[in-house]
Amino acid sequence: MLKLHPRRTIVTALIALAVSASVAAGAPPDDQLGDEAPVYAVIDWPDRSPRYVNLGADQYLVATKAGMQVWDALRNRLRMAENWPAHSRFVEWQWARLATGTLLVAESHSDNDRPLPALVWWDAASGRFSAPLAAQPSVSVKALVRLDESHALACLSLNDPQSGDKTPARFRAAVVEVLNPAPRWGSASMQVLQSANIRGPVDGVGTVVEPSGAAKPAPVYFNTLTCQWEIRNPPAELHNVRSLNLMHQRLPDGRIVISHADWDRVSDDKTPTLAAPLLWSESEQRWVNMVNTAQNPNGPGPFRAYGIDDLVVSMPTSGAEFVEFLDPKTLRWIRSQQRLPETYGPSVGPLSTGEALVFLWDSGGRVLKVGPLQQVPAGHFVYPHGFLGEVRLHDGILLYGGGGYWYPQNRLEILRLAPTPASSLIAPLPKPLAYLSGVELADRSIVLFGGSPPRCFPSRLEGECVPARPQPVYRYLPKEDRWLEVSGLSIRFAIGPSLDSQTMDFACPRRDAVARRNSGFVFLDGEDERFRQKRDWSRMRTTAYEWRPGGQLKSLGQLQQGRAQVSLLELKDGRLAVMGGQAQVDIGKRCIGCAFDTDSVGPLEFATSTEVLSKGKWKPGPKANFPGGLAVKLANGRIFKLSLANLWTADQGYNAEMADARFRRWAKLPPLPLREFTALDVQVVGNRVLILPTIASHGKNNDKVVIWDDVKRKWLVWQKPTKLPILSIIPVGPEQVLIRHSRTYQQLALPK
Repeated sequence: MLKLHPRRTIVTALIALAVSASVAAGAPPDDQLGDEAPVYAVIDWPDRSPRYVNLGADQYLVATKAGMQVWDALRNRLRMAENWPAHSRFVEWQWARLATGTLLVAESHSDNDRPLPALVWWDAASGRFSAPLAAQPSVSVKALVRLDESHALACLSLNDPQSGDKTPARFRAAVVEVLNPAPRWGSASMQVLQSANIRGPVDGVGTVVEPSGAAKPAPVYFNTLTCQWEIRNPPAELHNVRSLNLMHQRLPDGRIVISHADWDRVSDDKTPTLAAPLLWSESEQRWVNMVNTAQNPNGPGPFRAYGIDDLVVSMPTSGAEFVEFLDPKTLRWIRSQQRLPETYGPSVGPLSTGEALVFLWDSGGRVLKVGPLQQVPAGHFVYPHGFLGEVRLHDGILLYGGGGYWYPQNRLEILRLAPTPASSLIAPLPKPLAYLSGVELADRSIVLFGGSPPRCFPSRLEGECVPARPQPVYRYLPKEDRWLEVSGLSIRFAIGPSLDSQTMDFACPRRDAVARRNSGFVFLDGEDERFRQKRDWSRMRTTAYEWRPGGQLKSLGQLQQGRAQVSLLELKDGRLAVMGGQAQVDIGKRCIGCAFDTDSVGPLEFATSTEVLSKGKWKPGPKANFPGGLAVKLANGRIFKLSLANLWTADQGYNAEMADARFRRWAKLPPLPLREFTALDVQVVGNRVLILPTIASHGKNNDKVVIWDDVKRKWLVWQKPTKLPILSIIPVGPEQVLIRHSRTYQQLALPK
């Protein structure tokens, strides 16, 4: 049994225990991708919130309406907790797992409602709890820390819980021993504490400092003066913070990861969370940002059942769709095979099989069991992908939205069409970005550019979301499956044209970049007046650039007008042309679609003007019949352009026109066959133009695709072959296309 050593003061306790342990093995489940995780167990919590402690070896101490019970999570069996102190609750965050059991805290209350904490030992071999140590009034256990296989450290606060937050924190240290059958705490105590990265005074031992001759101090250490884990050489985001609450874990190769953390920021009193795990680089003696978990970041709370050597997992408390598991070899994330139901505030616990338990809050006591993804069935993506975030490839598509329109995620996958359509994950970007644009080059590498910070809505670009400077440009090398940051290339954020309403959150993909037939790509770069730091209506400048692999950046000259939301196309004869979108008003000209008239250089107007790059200079091209809109090039070289009839919304429908392959003149096309129709995007399959219906709830005729057949020179209406929203259509053959949805895809024949 546990006894208080008569010569020591209780504040920090050193527990000596005999050691023996074993871990069960198993295999993750083999459920179908996309299936919602079934209910694995139901626990009758006293209230809506799950309360549990991981005792190790798949045993959990759980609080139920019937009292404290031990749950064998692997066999899914409950039994009453033997010898648990009566009228006591456990502290979920305070436990230390040793070789033969787990030390945890039982807390009761005295007659005057003061907490009476005591240390309790769970013996794994007998499956019982020991009698508790004598309770100490006006003391609370702040932390329990494992030292080695037979010792633990407990840190207690001497502050009266009723004294308030203004009382300075007081901590001390003392030793507690297990008299039978553990070896006595001897002269090696200082070395054990140093090896366990304990720093500060420990009563009965002295002040623990860095070992003499230590060339590289431990990256994470426990400070007994504050009863908290602290880190050395913190990154910039952790400078000048208060109440740092971090969770560190150890990978199988010994490297240390800060998997989750939150803190109080002094500058604005906010409580941010760690956006991406931090990996300690021993050679550089600094923390390196790992790939973002691609989910809303979280503090350590939901992962309180995980120990230092358990798997690293990620799951947001809001909007969680999957649990993600970190592969310690590749340092890439693997989503769970099963999806989570819509829930709020879930927490997770480990299983020895490599799976995870998901405890749902306010759900009738439901507990789920999920495991890492094993395989992707045909016709499914690994992650859901929204409308934006797609690059057309010569043999498929690259998707980099990975989580939908509102929360772009760093989960990139490529859908290859041959030999049969199949999707697979590729390397994530070194830095997660939102609203990227991209092109595939002639050498089959892929360039992504013009992004914004993660989770920044285009219509709410303020504060840290203001694109004051361009985000990095990345190039993907398929044979090496890696991304390289392109040095010397800077492209500002921009949005594409809109076919729904002139709100930036409903814009189409950016159309002002095009891959050349030789090796590089051309893009337009200029300051959109909506994102200016100072709105003075000064002259906007839009310049065309050509970049080729090898770092060669060449200016192709400044356009005659500042432009935004335009379409840049390479004509059949190799010339470049700009059309559609908006252009800055010229002096003395009437402004088309502007909110007010102007007689000087002013805001953007919906443009009928076009420009063509000829002999090294941008010159006026054929004037369009309808202002604004977006343009696409067909296989025969002709150019199709679709514009909003009333410029601002789709209430009055659309106007369509076609330019010849030599880009000499525009001709109006017949009215669209659907009077009430709201478009999402315009895409091309050979010599057919497909106008996709909007995915917004306010749209009309959302179950139809409007097609312009340029061979037959007539409109067609294709009844949508599925109830799911169509996000894009990819040509597979002369008459076959691949319909992409958020989670799935299917191959169909086009209507004749």
